[in-house]
Amino acid sequence: MATSNAGEQTESEFKDLKARIKLIYEADPSQYVSDYGIRRYLRAFKTADEAFKAILKTNKWRKEFGVDQLTADDPTVVSYTQKKAGTICKHRDMHGRPVVYIPEIGRASCRERV
Repeated sequence: MATSNAGEQTESEFKDLKARIKLIYEADPSQYVSDYGIRRYLRAFKTADEAFKAILKTNKWRKEFGVDQLTADDPTVVSYTQKKAGTICKHRDMHGRPVVYIPEIGRASCRERV
């Protein structure tokens, strides 16, 4: 029983978060988050409120650091790709482009902190 309630709660949280994301996306299309991304944030942050805050924080960081303007030729991308520090994700962005995860610019990776 607890599992089905947890599943219902998770689905309810997903729908709530998706509705919030839709509102901000309609005002600013750069705020787009896929269903996959919404579920990933919910798993990481447990509640729709916390996930929503994290998504807004992530989107703010993306704008501040010009993530949307990065290209395959960008020195940062090339550097992380050569070090094999970047990860190519399975999903695509809202324009169908492959998603490459690169650790936050300006912060040391786990390996660099050791």
